Amino acid sequence: MAAELILSPAEKQLAAPFLKWLEPDKINGRKELVINRPMQVGFEAYDGTWTFYEDESLDMDRLFALMNLLCERTGQTFNMANPIVSVKLPGGHRAQFVAGQQNARGFTLGVRLANVREFDLNSYEMPEDERQLLIDTIRSQKTILISGGTGTGKTSFMNACLKHVPLEERLVVLEDVPELRLIHDNLVHFLFANFSKGQEGGRQAAVNDLLNATLRLRPDRIIMGEIRKENAFTFCSAINTGHAGSMATIHANSPSAAIDAVINRVMLNGDSTESAIQILRRQLEGDIFGVAQLERLPGRNGARFHRLK
Repeated sequence: MAAELILSPAEKQLAAPFLKWLEPDKINGRKELVINRPMQVGFEAYDGTWTFYEDESLDMDRLFALMNLLCERTGQTFNMANPIVSVKLPGGHRAQFVAGQQNARGFTLGVRLANVREFDLNSYEMPEDERQLLIDTIRSQKTILISGGTGTGKTSFMNACLKHVPLEERLVVLEDVPELRLIHDNLVHFLFANFSKGQEGGRQAAVNDLLNATLRLRPDRIIMGEIRKENAFTFCSAINTGHAGSMATIHANSPSAAIDAVINRVMLNGDSTESAIQILRRQLEGDIFGVAQLERLPGRNGARFHRLK
């Protein structure tokens, strides 16, 4: 996904019927905005409840004009062969558009609202002994994975965990888009999204070069955002190079599935022989101390912390 989009005054005027729904008074206490069909806007609140509004100004023509504007500004193409668009909106909100013949209603938009709400670990429903073990694990510089399904708040949970990283440590952060919030002075922040596939050597080579540079910067620990195909090997290498205390998030529904998911993403970019998979599994189970598993509960956030060793 591209870096945050900045619109000109004329472009803001064109997009105004939509952008008004992203004003602070509209998104306060809410984590998701959706348009399931033209002329309707919906919000999901932090407690899981949904509210929908009618807006006649957001007709099909206006929505397609908005999508075409965003495609033009981000160098993307929208047509019947490319009906899906992802972009980071003004304010840091992440948007996913799906339109065209694949969509029975013609147009769908989902926006993950930039999290202006601060959480700490006490905000989560979690056994107290597991909460304290997680805090002790972070402070004692042991590596953890943060696992959960879509919409469980993995990035918010990581931000809550990062509050327990000692301020005197030197950190290197690697993520797709800037979502992690740290107050550490001795901090280096890299963005994977700034590497395009068209770069010499390809995106994967650029990411690997970034890892090598990161290791030479002598971090006390490496903090990574979401583990994807492009950076999975980067994560595995980082936690196996003496940088204990690393953190990353992964889409998975259980701690064991989280390890499987990391391996699966590495396999998509490299050796998938049985021996290589077994070696990687043993490495991960030795390098990762525990997995924080998140779940969506009615009206609240749930988390469990599972030791792997």
